[in-house]
Amino acid sequence: MNIHNALPLAQPAKESQVSGAEKSLNGAQPSLVSSASDDSELSRAASLTSEAASLPDVRSEKVEAIKAAIADGTYNVSSADVAQSIVNQMLGKE
Repeated sequence: MNIHNALPLAQPAKESQVSGAEKSLNGAQPSLVSSASDDSELSRAASLTSEAASLPDVRSEKVEAIKAAIADGTYNVSSADVAQSIVNQMLGKE
C-alpha cells in the first residue's frame, strides 16, 4: 500500500538554533512550538442540536390536558387525521 502525504514534515531545530532556556530543560530535547492558534466554530446545526437538547423531553402541560380530556371522555381523535398521519409517515414526511 502506498500512502502519500502532501504535508511537509517539520525539521528539528539545529543545536545552534536552540535557545539557552530550551537547553536547560533537564537535558530533554526541545520541541518545536507553533505560533498558530487553534480556533473552533460551531455550525448552525450544532447550535440547534444544543438548543434542542436543553428543552424538556415532555411538554407536561399538553400531557395533563390530554389526560384530563381522556378522563372526562371528551378526547376525540379524527379518523381522517389518523389516516393522514399514517400516510405521511409511510411517505417519510413525518
